[in-house]
Amino acid sequence: MRFLGIDYGSKKIGLATAEGELKIAIPRPTFHYKDKEELFSYLKKFIKEEEINQVVVGLPISLSFQETQISQEVREFVDKLKKVISVPIDLENELLSTKEAESQKSVIFRKIKSRAPQKEVDLDSQAAAIILESYFHRKAAGFAN
Repeated sequence: MRFLGIDYGSKKIGLATAEGELKIAIPRPTFHYKDKEELFSYLKKFIKEEEINQVVVGLPISLSFQETQISQEVREFVDKLKKVISVPIDLENELLSTKEAESQKSVIFRKIKSRAPQKEVDLDSQAAAIILESYFHRKAAGFAN
């Protein structure tokens, strides 16, 4: 089984993929888009080419565990995506996933400080990987959606 993790943004989305057996999410290049039509066309093609069986989309939740305006935008995105693709879509709490990605970025830069040139770490796709791995951990612990 192949998984796709998505960190949704209004102009770009972070992507990560994983094999179900390994449960290790690999960040993929962030996709920048001009409009929703371009976004959905790209995702439909990506999901088909990568033979994705399950999509996991990060749902932003505030620190007080309340949904926000962005949470509603993500829910609308998921509703539209469900009309374009035929694979199941789950939502995963993405609380602090970007902060964790930023933290991992600083660790990575410290580890490769002596190497040149340094490649910029893609925070959006790293956040998508964190969302996907969080989903795997939650499922392994027996927690439902």
